Parts: sequence; structure tokens; C-alpha cells
Amino acid sequence: MRNTTHKEQEIENQKAKIRSEQEKIRANKRRLQQLKNQQRIQKEIELDR
Repeated sequence: MRNTTHKEQEIENQKAKIRSEQEKIRANKRRLQQLKNQQRIQKEIELDR
């Protein structure tokens, strides 16, 4: 393991946190898109009746 200073370790931890948050945001965007698609399909089904 390379010798990292306390400050470098803090920076790496912050970067990891940011990556984690970005992944959560991407997952939420995917979920939102799926919900929008579902709503659109439901509306189409109701219109076809």
C-alpha cells in the first residue's frame, strides 16, 4: 500500500462519496424514466378502451 497523507486520504474519501452520490442520482433518473414510461403506457391503454 502506498504511503498516503491524511489529507490525501480525506480527498479519496470525498471522491468515493461523490461517486456514490452520482450512482444514486443515476439510479433515481432510471427509475423516474421507467415510471414515466409506465404512465405513458397506462394512458395509451386507457385511451384504447
